[in-house]
Amino acid sequence: MVYQASWAPWAGRPGRRRTPWGAGAFLGEPASGHGEDRIETGLSYLRATADGLHIGALTPHRAIEMTGDPAVTAGFGVLPRSAPWIGHYPIRARGTFGGSIAHADPASEWCLLALLLEANVVLQGPAGQRVLPSAEFLQGYYTTAAAPDEMITEVWFPRPAQRAALTEFAERQGDFAVVAAAVAVDIADGVCGAGRRRPAAGHGRGRGPRRPAGRTRELARHGRACRQPDRAAVGHPWQQRLP
Repeated sequence: MVYQASWAPWAGRPGRRRTPWGAGAFLGEPASGHGEDRIETGLSYLRATADGLHIGALTPHRAIEMTGDPAVTAGFGVLPRSAPWIGHYPIRARGTFGGSIAHADPASEWCLLALLLEANVVLQGPAGQRVLPSAEFLQGYYTTAAAPDEMITEVWFPRPAQRAALTEFAERQGDFAVVAAAVAVDIADGVCGAGRRRPAAGHGRGRGPRRPAGRTRELARHGRACRQPDRAAVGHPWQQRLP
């Protein structure tokens, strides 16, 4: 197994508790350590299966952005649509999906979508494998639930979200987001079903993606027709809070 053969150089390495892949994997720098090429042959993939979408930890952002797989674009199209928000081309070409999740930056588009779509994070270490919901894995500002001797091997999105979107505001294209928001809603025959939303404070401005607090208008008016005025009313309370 590629992963087991390449594990030893990372085991017990200090400073890996919070970001087991290291910031470099997110920022576009080569991963530190030995055996990266051997690991990458097994951990760079996009696989849409009956139980959801599986993304290998070393899948580059650019691979997600450019995917033409109908199974990915139909059920998880919000991922390739959101990828262009990530930095600049060199970052998207070299940075990895797993690196972004491990880095747990509050401005990370992938962390925001992992929480919105209730993804699971697959961790591997000498003691074996465990799977954590993203809401448990992402514990706050640059902080995760990974143990010192664990690494992310995969992020698994169990349920398609055909109607989901992410948008953000940054002072310049490619900068960290000042504020971002992602929403998902189920609509069948023009009638709203369940809805979810995740606003996120930008870089250096908070603990990261979170559910809205307080009494705000429901995202999806369950069981009612989904109309344009309703959609506009949903976003208005959050628009009013922006500086």
